[in-house]
Amino acid sequence: MSSEAKKQSLADVLADTIRSIAGFVGVIGGLSYITGYLIVNFYLTQYGVANLSLVQSRYFATGALYLIVTVLICGAPLASIYTADQLSQTNQDTQTRRLMPVLIGASFLLAIAIIWMCGNLLVNADQFTSYAGSMIQRRYSIWMALPASGVAALFPFLVYYSLKRIFKSRALQLTSSDESVWIPATISILFVICFIISVFVFSRYAYASASPSVGGGAPIKVQLVLAQSLSGNQNFPLKNTDGTTEPVILIDHSGSELVILKTENNQVIELSDNQVISILH
Repeated sequence: MSSEAKKQSLADVLADTIRSIAGFVGVIGGLSYITGYLIVNFYLTQYGVANLSLVQSRYFATGALYLIVTVLICGAPLASIYTADQLSQTNQDTQTRRLMPVLIGASFLLAIAIIWMCGNLLVNADQFTSYAGSMIQRRYSIWMALPASGVAALFPFLVYYSLKRIFKSRALQLTSSDESVWIPATISILFVICFIISVFVFSRYAYASASPSVGGGAPIKVQLVLAQSLSGNQNFPLKNTDGTTEPVILIDHSGSELVILKTENNQVIELSDNQVISILH
């Protein structure tokens, strides 16, 4: 092969690699954005508000937080279940088969350790910020949410491998239509449903307790410095002294709007950015 042909072949391989990486990054980025959008809006619906703005960079961070945590929690159990399924299809000795429950158990223990670590890391990211909930409450909320969210994400895979074992143990034969249409369609629908359930649980408890610096949305205690037109306004729902409000809870800040919760009566108030000069943490 000539040097020109080798250079051309190397250039083709490099171009294919770049395209593959770009495609993978695009898929992960799109999935992170969609997931982040769902998480933020699932979280806000409990306060009777919604953020329908599609152009927000924080969706990437929030979605990436969910994907990273879910992969860390579900990765080892899923890998062990896949390994057990592959070994069940080969003629392995009895000793190897006996080790599989140990491997699966160890993978779930690793998932528990990761959940414990996430509960600490996601809460301790901003130690000097005044949050509405205590650190212990937020940590326990994350510890309870992540197992439920992870189980929901794993459930379609568990169903898939369980069906394979059932068909194999009963020597049932799948027709081509079963293999190509019904089973993939059923698992796909189940995957979408379980994904939405997983995201919902994550948004209500884990996202609501995680620090904003890591993509979370834990409510923060703040004071607002109002615009001059609102300073001293008796009809304004937030009491203020010389334009500075009483302590309130900042639920969400989405660029052009703020969602505030009054602690005294749990009233939710939406403010636009032009009504607020600054936020005092």
